[in-house]
Amino acid sequence: MNKLTISCCFIMLMLSACTEKVADITKNTDQSQVGVMTSPAGNWEAKEQELSSQNKLDVQSDLSELNLIINGMNTHAIALREEIVNAANDSVKIKEILVRNDNVQQEGLQHLKGLSLKSAEVQRIRLLLIENLLIIQQMYKLSEQPDFDLSRPNNELKKLSLRSQDLQQSIGNQLDHLNSEFK
Repeated sequence: MNKLTISCCFIMLMLSACTEKVADITKNTDQSQVGVMTSPAGNWEAKEQELSSQNKLDVQSDLSELNLIINGMNTHAIALREEIVNAANDSVKIKEILVRNDNVQQEGLQHLKGLSLKSAEVQRIRLLLIENLLIIQQMYKLSEQPDFDLSRPNNELKKLSLRSQDLQQSIGNQLDHLNSEFK
């Protein structure tokens, strides 16, 4: 596998916030609202038993806010994927893209933490998204190591990549289920 292919795979893993189905659900949403719907305080540390359960209005409202953030992150991810393909094997450009990706991920993490959710169902998904973003952050930090070689990823990066993929699959399945159950 050549370095470009590996680079593209690595970037796609790092940039994926969730399934493309979620992006389709919210593709007509005004992206300027992404930052508006969050507060610095949020309730991301709330226990599920402190939140409502099976309350259709709460779930719908929470999904709407969560989907805005996810869709915004996915929009950035698509643009960065294009850039990584165009960068080919230019390691300087790829590094710049990785830095910008990290900034997008950090901003997304803050938006997720800033949400004030009401439903336990959406809270579970938010916590998985936060966990995934923290894993992606670990992957990014590994890529900054001086001895890092993308053509020969170490075991830690491989494990983190697999865990991130598993989380993304779980997040996508849960979002699909909630979006269909609470239409």
